[in-house]
Amino acid sequence: MSIVDTLQAFHQQQLDFYGLLRQFLSNEEWCIPCKDNQPLLLKKDAETFLLLFSSQELFEKHNGTDLPSFYKTGDWIAHNLSSDITAVIIDPNEAHATLLPNQYFPLLHKLSKSIAIEHLLEGNHTQQNAIEMLKNFEHYLVPIIQDSTGLTHITLAPDTQGRQLAAVFTAEDCLQAFVTASQNLLGDDLKVDEISGNQLFSNLKQLSIEGVVFNCNGPILPRALSKDFLLLLTQ
Repeated sequence: MSIVDTLQAFHQQQLDFYGLLRQFLSNEEWCIPCKDNQPLLLKKDAETFLLLFSSQELFEKHNGTDLPSFYKTGDWIAHNLSSDITAVIIDPNEAHATLLPNQYFPLLHKLSKSIAIEHLLEGNHTQQNAIEMLKNFEHYLVPIIQDSTGLTHITLAPDTQGRQLAAVFTAEDCLQAFVTASQNLLGDDLKVDEISGNQLFSNLKQLSIEGVVFNCNGPILPRALSKDFLLLLTQ
């Protein structure tokens, strides 16, 4: 799906807000007006806007060919947004133009960290630098349920083999997918803890489980870690 298709799908309510942010972050070539190799911000009254274009063609359509531009990734933008910027405007003056106000900048930055962890989980996470990143991530989401006796337990991921696999999530949309799929089973008293990797893996080490599944219901591919690897993460 192209960026324009993504923006159109969002406006047509075929894509939710988190889906939009994920596509924003994954885009490798946002075209940005620049001056002296820095983004050229649009100032209007007391507000400041960062303009992004999904293609050079659209950039030149609205700015001509004399204004310089450069390309930056969505991840770079998320890590360099200032609270002084009122909003990001994507493809201004187009039918699919999209406004991202600065109140969502922290969420965008947080999701970029989550995606970095998700990428680590896809690859060779036995490398020491990857292990440290998994342990240092501060935003794992862990759903907790209460049984009939009042005791609390970590929620288990669904498993066709009946294994005891803890359910953990890297981002809010992944958690929500699980809650939606399991709504009739979780009850109304679901609690969600947001904890660091060091605390998470230390807690999981103590449990009688066989492993952990990250993001068991999407929207990204689930990833599993064995109990042996959990022990490695606590060394």
